[in-house]
Amino acid sequence: MDLVTVTCELDFNQMLLQAESISKFLKPCTHWVVINDQHIDKEKWESALTPYYHNHTLKLVTPNWNSIPSDFGWAKQQAYKFVISKYINDDYLLLDSKNFFIKPTDINEWTTIQGCGISEHLLAKGNKWIPTVRTYASKLNVNPSTTITCMQTPYVFKIEEIKKLGDIDLFAEWFLTQPITPSEFIFYSHLINYKNNNQPVYKHITLWPRSDEITKSKLNYITVNQDIKVFGLHRSYLKKLNFEQINIINFWLAELGLANKF
Repeated sequence: MDLVTVTCELDFNQMLLQAESISKFLKPCTHWVVINDQHIDKEKWESALTPYYHNHTLKLVTPNWNSIPSDFGWAKQQAYKFVISKYINDDYLLLDSKNFFIKPTDINEWTTIQGCGISEHLLAKGNKWIPTVRTYASKLNVNPSTTITCMQTPYVFKIEEIKKLGDIDLFAEWFLTQPITPSEFIFYSHLINYKNNNQPVYKHITLWPRSDEITKSKLNYITVNQDIKVFGLHRSYLKKLNFEQINIINFWLAELGLANKF
């Protein structure tokens, strides 16, 4: 299994932390880093990331996929998670820039996990995603699902499922031109015709904008819980924190042996 992160200049510093955590905690693998920006300083990225990949293989990708309009931003980032399959012959584990490893692990721990391993009863939360669900179900000729694999990373894409889409550039163009709010993970759940038939796998924790305040006790819980291998801090969550709270996180990172800070 390979590792894939689609990122951008805005998340450059978080990618340094992710790269360092891969070097420290993850057994050797290939990491594909796709940079989603109109103007890319590839030398800057290579210079900053390469030192962390002594035991891992870094594949830095600066896309030139003409089928994907340059001004689609966030949606284009989702499409790249499918298009990268042109270069990968194995299943791959998707990370966001905000994710980093916090304990020794092997990427193959995710081999048998569907999506992120956690189910979400999507439509019970409201009607926002109904047009998206119906569009994807119609495209794939399956019944619209009220349960999906939660829209969180790390998230597994099985290459045999992605190959079913045929010409991936044509698919990406279709994906980006639908008059709906796009979601790569809602689409993937319909692609695999996901059924809620597995137990939740809590191998990660992400703090979102509405999450509780960061505390030492919360971080200590994450440290001692041996199931949690990946942590994440959403950019908007970080913006809410004061100087003292940032220091709590940075001290914790240092205790883990990580030098990069927020």
